[in-house]
Amino acid sequence: MKEGHYVAGLGARPGVGADDIVALLRAVLPAGVRRLAVPVFRSGEIGILHAAEVLGLEIAWIAAEALAERQKDCMSHSARAQVAVGFSSVAEGCALAGAGVGSTIVVPKQVGRNVTCAVAVSGGD
Repeated sequence: MKEGHYVAGLGARPGVGADDIVALLRAVLPAGVRRLAVPVFRSGEIGILHAAEVLGLEIAWIAAEALAERQKDCMSHSARAQVAVGFSSVAEGCALAGAGVGSTIVVPKQVGRNVTCAVAVSGGD
């Protein structure tokens, strides 16, 4: 994989359980990922908080503006997500926003039970 700082982006349905998140993240995250980027509109989700604690990941809450700004750079888009939350690519958008300017997707959207994940790497800043 590329050199740089890796960030996992998370998309989740309301009420997602920690077990669903942990299962997907353990299956797809490359070594060295320490930050989980999550949309601020999911900040009340106990499952997300618990999963991050179990995995030892820092949570970066991604504002709607930052998520909107990175939509054009995402590899996958979902009409269902667009209708549900106003963004067509939550996991990839969060990963990119969390990794910063010049970041790119290195693990495209992966789908689990009630959750999606993607990984971005920083541009080397």
